[in-house]
Amino acid sequence: MSDKGYRVKEHGCSTKRYCQTLELKDVPELIQEYIMFHSQAYAWPEIREGIRSVGILEMEIYIS
Repeated sequence: MSDKGYRVKEHGCSTKRYCQTLELKDVPELIQEYIMFHSQAYAWPEIREGIRSVGILEMEIYIS
């Protein structure tokens, strides 16, 4: 592992990394709401289970 970047989690199997960029409306209140609803604390368990069921082990969302 390099000393640069973030720590990669070990999953014990080959994994792929997928990235997606979304263009959000430039409305600070809506962006904060989006961040809240996509946080680990607010994510619905059904959504998390669905993501895992298709083989996604980790997900990161970046706001540009």
